[in-house]
Amino acid sequence: MSEILTAQSSVLVTGPTSFLGYHVTKCLNKRGIRPRVLVPQGTDTSALQDLNVEIFEGTVEDETSLRAACEKINTVFHLSFLVGLSKALENQMREFNVGGTRRLLDVAANAGITQAVITSSSLAVGVNRNPQALDETADWDTHHFDLVYALTRRQAEQEALARSSPGFSVIAVNPSFTMGPEDYVGAPANKLLQAVAAGKLPVVFTVGFGCLDVRDFAEGMLLAAERGRPGQRYLLNGHNVMVEELLKQVASIAGVKPPRWHLPIWVAHVIVAILNTAKTITGKPPSITRDTLQILGRYAWYDTTRAQQELGWKPRPLRETLEDTLNWLSQNKTQRS
Repeated sequence: MSEILTAQSSVLVTGPTSFLGYHVTKCLNKRGIRPRVLVPQGTDTSALQDLNVEIFEGTVEDETSLRAACEKINTVFHLSFLVGLSKALENQMREFNVGGTRRLLDVAANAGITQAVITSSSLAVGVNRNPQALDETADWDTHHFDLVYALTRRQAEQEALARSSPGFSVIAVNPSFTMGPEDYVGAPANKLLQAVAAGKLPVVFTVGFGCLDVRDFAEGMLLAAERGRPGQRYLLNGHNVMVEELLKQVASIAGVKPPRWHLPIWVAHVIVAILNTAKTITGKPPSITRDTLQILGRYAWYDTTRAQQELGWKPRPLRETLEDTLNWLSQNKTQRS
């Protein structure tokens, strides 16, 4: 059952040192809440030093630590997931992302926790081949995205929502391409913006992205806990743009020239083939795989009508996000890992 989050709320956050987890934790602090945060032993917690948290050592892979972490908790925000592009990581991601979510929710339900909000992904909804935004009801068979990471996040979401019951509310939040300031881990979207601002991205391919401010994401997570319907998913997405349009805005703010060349998709396949050949020589995995090329020529655009109407959620202007992000990245070059 949803409830208003107040300073008296007992909250557990998994993955608090991640980009998304950090901002959810900070958003809870703004509500006067000091959450318990689950952190694996040996994790660098320096990003949390200015936040008011109760650090609890443990991981979603260990049921014993989960049982202890869930004691006297009412609400769980689950943001602990492995991100990877390589198919070689499939078993590891499936065990952590799916198995970890399953383990956490089973322990939470047995501990008497009343609600859990899990972070899924917009990729779990699908990616359109047409320039139209998808909503939460999109047909997976039509819009499926076969990247292993997306498949594990989708499976984790499906299993989580299936566990929702009258006494244990489970809600999923599906963020799009998330960017923003206070990034202590190097989020992929922020790395893209940084490369453009540094003039290190001369080419662009055809692809549509939904862009989301991480601060709006965090607020959406809390709103989902307070107003969301049990067993439902909520897409969070700020603005649907073509990547060329996005990078032009970034270049304009940074005072640099935008990427000059718009290359056909087949060129990307050639480049990846070369990188994979180099892998056999160097032994180092390529940063881009064949699976990731599925996104080219498609549109990761999303409709957030459900979140806006049911949660009262509203994203900020894209330019504000880009300006704040670039400013933070410029001022904190030495702080990022």
